[in-house]
Amino acid sequence: MSHDKSTKGEDSRNQHSSSDCSDVDVIFSDPDIVVLNKPTGLRTVPGKAVGPEAETRVHVEWHSGTKRQRQEFWTDVVHTACESLLNDEKTEGEEEFRDHLRRLTKENNVPRKRSKFHNYTAVTLGLEGEEGDKVSARLWDTVDGHLKKEVGPGVDCLLTRVQSRWPEARHVHRLDQDTSGLVVMALTVEAAREMCRQFRERVPSKTYTAVLEGRMAKTPKSGEVTAKLRPDTDNRPKQMFCEEKGNEAHTNWERIKRKEDRTWVDFTPVTGRTHQIRMHAVHLGHPVMGDSLYGTPEGTAKSERLLLHARRISFPHPRTGETVEFECPPPF
Repeated sequence: MSHDKSTKGEDSRNQHSSSDCSDVDVIFSDPDIVVLNKPTGLRTVPGKAVGPEAETRVHVEWHSGTKRQRQEFWTDVVHTACESLLNDEKTEGEEEFRDHLRRLTKENNVPRKRSKFHNYTAVTLGLEGEEGDKVSARLWDTVDGHLKKEVGPGVDCLLTRVQSRWPEARHVHRLDQDTSGLVVMALTVEAAREMCRQFRERVPSKTYTAVLEGRMAKTPKSGEVTAKLRPDTDNRPKQMFCEEKGNEAHTNWERIKRKEDRTWVDFTPVTGRTHQIRMHAVHLGHPVMGDSLYGTPEGTAKSERLLLHARRISFPHPRTGETVEFECPPPF
């Protein structure tokens, strides 16, 4: 099943239109997933806050603190959220659920990530099956909701915009802030678990279109880059090449067209390292145009944005297993 931005294929199971979520470009949705066209300059998920609220204790500890500070703050959030719900008359009569809340108030190592939280509560609280997933999801929503009240919305992002229409939406992968294009989000616990597994095991196939600085040679027309990457600890968030200690990184590429000062290239990443395509474009000798981190001053000056766009993605649907494919042409 294939969908593109121009046709938006019909789905018999309650597909929503983009008008349902006016501040994001919805390519497709059904009861399990939503596929979006993220604009450049917008984070996929919340980042550090800006403005006066960024100086509050919760922002310093949650967004900028050490790993230990963040875990201690998260533990406080878990305990406070559970105690608050225990004191809420809405849970009166739900003794089993209230027992789970009491047990969580005594736990000090509750994971901060959603997927690990579900695994942790399943083992610690003995939650099993579909009903266990529902209880775990309710516990997460309780804790995460309290965190959002404490920390605030932070920087505007795609996830918070989508959650204004689909509160249950969960991110399963992300794009760099300056990269535009297709992002998939899950709308159920089951879909989130399956999509996270797929991305972890590199099941989805993705194609990015980029405009590179300079005119590439006529040959070769395609190839691969396998230069290893690791964070540049002295210049975060930049990455650096490092064959000795770097992580495996593999990108296939194909030249599409050339002009005097630029070249259009399709990249198909096999791995998913931070800034992988941008760094591998540098390895080819032609940085992505508009790349303020890795490009040349001349190339950066020629574009107001990073000319990198996630234009195609395909993967097995998390519920049916049927291969679905989505396309969204680049705006450049």
